[in-house]
Amino acid sequence: MPPTTRLTLAIAALVVAMGCQQSTDRAQEHGSSNLPVSDTVASGTQRPTIIDSASGALAHRREPQHLLDTARTLFRQGAFANAAEELRAAAAYFRSVRDSAPAITRERVRAAERALDSLARRVERGSEVPLRQFDATLSRANRTESERHLVRSTEAWATRDTIRAAEELLMAVDHLERAAKDGGGTLDRAERNMLGEARQLGTDLLRHAPLATRASMDRVYSGIGHAIERLGEQETRQRPR
Repeated sequence: MPPTTRLTLAIAALVVAMGCQQSTDRAQEHGSSNLPVSDTVASGTQRPTIIDSASGALAHRREPQHLLDTARTLFRQGAFANAAEELRAAAAYFRSVRDSAPAITRERVRAAERALDSLARRVERGSEVPLRQFDATLSRANRTESERHLVRSTEAWATRDTIRAAEELLMAVDHLERAAKDGGGTLDRAERNMLGEARQLGTDLLRHAPLATRASMDRVYSGIGHAIERLGEQETRQRPR
């Protein structure tokens, strides 16, 4: 089964588990109430619990994007040794998060690490690397980061750690948009609207505005998963044969 298909199935399974867990929690908290989470929020009788995460993931955000951007700039300037150094640093980042990555994304994280190391060796040797191929490697790295943050967000939301879920969701959106830009892919109007909704949900949750319903989170989680897959398929079709 292709990795992207496994991602979609994993997100679907997490969404189902999230719904079951939250429904159980609500039933325990409110006795005989059988309203699903989204209905209780809509009716104003119950809001999702806001749990502050001690991690402060956004405040202490350590991401490979600056390394990838710098590598691309140096590569275009012909500073190949310096570009290779930035690529190796980006590979080291993926290596550092690999073991803690959700299991469903771990192999993709490992693949991103290897691809960046391989590209660094080719660039440093002065091998001819088309810019399109260079950018495709960076785009795949960003898709991998989007996947990793997406799954981490669903896991946090399932445990009602809404601050962490919001932080991870916002990072998933950022990396997906960058993956499309780096890879020369396109997000359609529905995908752009969905990402806008995801960013708004994440921002509202960080502001302690508990407006997100289970249905709205389900929708953006599924939408981001499908968009990641579609960009991957688009990139595969564009590869030289």
